[in-house]
Amino acid sequence: MSAVLWALAAAAAIARWWGPMPAPALPRLVDQPVAASRQVEPRRRPRRWLALAGGAITLVAACTALGGATIGLLVTVALLVGATAVTLLRSRRAGQRRQAAEAEVARACSLLAAEVRAGRPPESAVEVVAADCPVLAPAAGALAVGEDAVRIWAVQATGAGHGGLEALARAWAVSRACGAPMGPALDQVARALEQDAEVGRTIRGELASAQATGQLMSVLPLVGIGLGYTIGGHPLDFLLDDRIGQACTLVATVLACAGTLWTHALGRRPARGG
Repeated sequence: MSAVLWALAAAAAIARWWGPMPAPALPRLVDQPVAASRQVEPRRRPRRWLALAGGAITLVAACTALGGATIGLLVTVALLVGATAVTLLRSRRAGQRRQAAEAEVARACSLLAAEVRAGRPPESAVEVVAADCPVLAPAAGALAVGEDAVRIWAVQATGAGHGGLEALARAWAVSRACGAPMGPALDQVARALEQDAEVGRTIRGELASAQATGQLMSVLPLVGIGLGYTIGGHPLDFLLDDRIGQACTLVATVLACAGTLWTHALGRRPARGG
């Protein structure tokens, strides 16, 4: 009973220390520099991960005290596998959102170039395209009140998948400063973004098989356990009840999870441009 009370007290202390994070103030996109948009995440992640790690350690300690070393080992393995699965799922969803954002930026630049080529003024073209591409809505609102769209795009470009807006901002600024026609500059930006998207799709297709192979390798230890039973052995008795076996189980789980995450990270790095 004391172990349960200790675990609950520790969990409450961690939750109180973590606490609700105050909502960050939105940067003023026109009056503040681009660096202001990068002050949101770095302070929150260390506290979140420390709190999660503390909660996991508390849970494992409580389960070990109440149910013994075998229960503690099973809980540890479940936490490691669950954390790996959640990390992979979140990473894939983030990658999908990034790809969708990249496609929207490329489409917006292509439509904007087409509108300017058709003879529409650039400011009016941004307003028209923003109706179909919400990524241009902030810039359209800024232009409607006489503000500069370049700062808006520069800040948006710091978001995941919106890097193409930086090239759009540069083309817009150069055309305004030099008085050059904006249509050719926007055409070049649109073509460059389309080529980048095609290269990204090719890289992801080439790396998909390697990532699948790495994930398959992480499951092979389970196949080995099954083969052990087919030849008359009892591998789980050794892996869960024996001290050496428990150490082997823990090390193998850590290595399998780390290998899976490492393979996934190596596959994502080229797609992000290094």
